[in-house]
Amino acid sequence: MCIRDSLYGEVSSTVMVPGAVSLVMIALSAFFLSIEMMRPGFSPVLFGMGAGSFVIFAAYAAGALFLHRFHQEHPAGDDEKQTHKDVSLGWTFAKYLAAAAVIAWAGVNLAKSGDELSVKYALSKSFVGSIFLAIATSLPEVTATITMVRHGFYEMAFGNIFGSNAFNVVILATVDLFHRGGYLFAGAATEGSTDGLTTDASHIHLVTTSLSVLMTAIVVMGVMRKPGKMKLWMSWPSALLFVTFIIGAWVMYALGAR
Repeated sequence: MCIRDSLYGEVSSTVMVPGAVSLVMIALSAFFLSIEMMRPGFSPVLFGMGAGSFVIFAAYAAGALFLHRFHQEHPAGDDEKQTHKDVSLGWTFAKYLAAAAVIAWAGVNLAKSGDELSVKYALSKSFVGSIFLAIATSLPEVTATITMVRHGFYEMAFGNIFGSNAFNVVILATVDLFHRGGYLFAGAATEGSTDGLTTDASHIHLVTTSLSVLMTAIVVMGVMRKPGKMKLWMSWPSALLFVTFIIGAWVMYALGAR
C-alpha cells in the first residue's frame, strides 16, 4: 500500500469493510492464542480441532456473507465493471492453476529453508516465520497488487491485501483440521516447552498479530482521511506503515534471537 501516495485517495470508503473483516480475523487469532498462552489446554477440542478454529471458520463465513450482501447493496460503478472478452475463461483458469501449483511447490521448499535458516543463525522459528517466510510468501501478492494499481484497479488492490490477511488466519484453522498433533494454537503457545508451559518464543506470535492489527488500522485510517502528498515522497499513512513495520521487526528480532 506504500507504492504511491494518491492510492488512498483513489478508493471509496467501501474498502474499509474488508479491512474490518481482516481486523476481526486477526484479532480472533490473537485472542485464542492468548488463551492458550495463559492456560494451556483450556480450549475444548472436538474432532481434533480446537474451539478457536471453529470460531475462525464461522467468523470468516460470516464475513464473506456480509461482504457479499454489502456489495449487492452498493454495486460497483461502470468503471469497475471492466471485462476482457478477448481472453478465454478456460485459459485464464489454467494459468491460475499453474501459478498456484508453482506457489505451492515453492511453499514446501520455503518451509524447509526457513527451518535451516533458524538453526544456522540461531533465530527462533517464530521470528523466521514472521519476517523471512512472511516476506517470501507475500511476493505474489506484491506483484499482483502492483499490477492492479498500474491498471487502475485500486479497490481490488486493497481487497487483495485485506482478503489475504483474513484468509491467512483461516489457513491456521484449516491446518488444525488436518493436524493430528493436537490443537494447533496450543502447540504454538507451548512450542519448544518441555513442561507444557508457554515459552518466550511463542510471545512473538502476539507481537506479530498486534503489529498486523496496527498496520491494518493505519491503512483504514488512511482511506478515511484521504491524505494529500507530503513534502517528501510519500504520504503519512505510507511513512507510518514503514516505520511501524521496521520497529515491529526489530522487536521480534530482539525477542526471537537466541
